[in-house]
Amino acid sequence: MRSSWAIARLPLAMPRKPTCAGRPNNSRRGACGNRWDYPAQVGSPRFEDRNQVMGDYVADNWRAYRTWGVSGISPWEYEMFWTPRPGVDRSRKQLAVDWDNLQRPGLSPDYLDQRVEQISTAFEFDDWNPTAAGKAVLRNNLPVLAYIAGEPAAFTSKDHNFRAGQTVEKQLILINNSRQTQTFDCDWSLQLPQPIVGHQQAVAETGQQARIPLRFELPAILAAGAYELRAVARFGNGEEQKDSFTIHVLVAPTPAKIAQKFALFDPIGETAALLKQLGVSLHDRRQRGVFPPKTPSSSASWRSALTAPRPISQQCAMG
Repeated sequence: MRSSWAIARLPLAMPRKPTCAGRPNNSRRGACGNRWDYPAQVGSPRFEDRNQVMGDYVADNWRAYRTWGVSGISPWEYEMFWTPRPGVDRSRKQLAVDWDNLQRPGLSPDYLDQRVEQISTAFEFDDWNPTAAGKAVLRNNLPVLAYIAGEPAAFTSKDHNFRAGQTVEKQLILINNSRQTQTFDCDWSLQLPQPIVGHQQAVAETGQQARIPLRFELPAILAAGAYELRAVARFGNGEEQKDSFTIHVLVAPTPAKIAQKFALFDPIGETAALLKQLGVSLHDRRQRGVFPPKTPSSSASWRSALTAPRPISQQCAMG
């Protein structure tokens, strides 16, 4: 959902404009459209804006799958996550013939030419540059993974909108898929005007996880704005992983000013309590069987009005 929303909000990249324009032209000619028929195919690495969305998608899903304990993840069409470096040598390469071992099973190629340009079939690994999606795979597919997750009750949650005075709950998740027990030395800070910092060590055996709850009380006078939560986990022989998460403190709402009065039929009382808390003037019909002398301009029945403990006949008898 998050990635779909992001794609909808992105500007249309220049290489995709002729791609989209080609589809109706093909239809008018009676031709079936294929994704490789256009100036830029769907899998073209030229769509840098799309690569950023795919990077966010890969990072979120990789972390979730690993935290759930999924043992195998298949990144379908991962070749799109890397692009050839500028100036890569595409010339024909003549291969030496091993005359002494011609009878061995398998292929014995004489040359390389017109390669299928993807990281699994062409050039050397160093000839490829990762896109944002490729960097997300490299970052989140290591034997050890440390990242900022949602609250302990829902680690995949992305809650980021808060108001001054509220509590922010997150956690550090430390996943150890290496071949030895890891000790993590963790530091974190919420970058408020007066930063809130913390430090803790955690140990995770091979194939296990460790989790460190993070809880921050936002000051009641905190100004609206964006504040970054940063974390770093150090482990092994000087290795470290960093992560960050931005929270947004919203402007406090202004009380609603409603001049007209309401008559509310609310047998349970939940809606009446909420409206009074919001400053809405109302006449609660649970207290009297008739409207007040000056009839309110609006009336309403609310949640559970017809499922209250009192029989419906008695409710109707109240007027």
